[in-house]
Amino acid sequence: MYNSSPISVLEAELWGVLDGLLLAWDCGLREVIVELDSRDAWRLLQQGAAMERVSSLVPHLVECMARSWRLQFVHVVREGNQAADHMAKLAWGWQYGLKVFATPPTEVLAIMQDDCQVRLSFGASPFIQKKK
Repeated sequence: MYNSSPISVLEAELWGVLDGLLLAWDCGLREVIVELDSRDAWRLLQQGAAMERVSSLVPHLVECMARSWRLQFVHVVREGNQAADHMAKLAWGWQYGLKVFATPPTEVLAIMQDDCQVRLSFGASPFIQKKK
């Protein structure tokens, strides 16, 4: 999670995706599902290598997505993604730079449970399930 200088909402989403993908790669994860509540970012990422060059981050995202792994980008409703929004608000009180959590902050746990309930009400699975 970053606390950074002002940028567009789309650019902030793309930074989050790129940082998350790089972190996942460095951790050895090769099957990754990225959830986004920004339909614009989701649509852009669905284009893969043909992605519109709307940001200087796009070439880096394209290179990262071309690595030898399985990626899936999933659009989630904003109402079911309040934990991410809360984390973004918390970031304003942190020093500049990337902050990685091994577990969610305590104040986010109840919000995560609420997110699961909202996703169920929209007919979506609250958890990503492994395919057998």
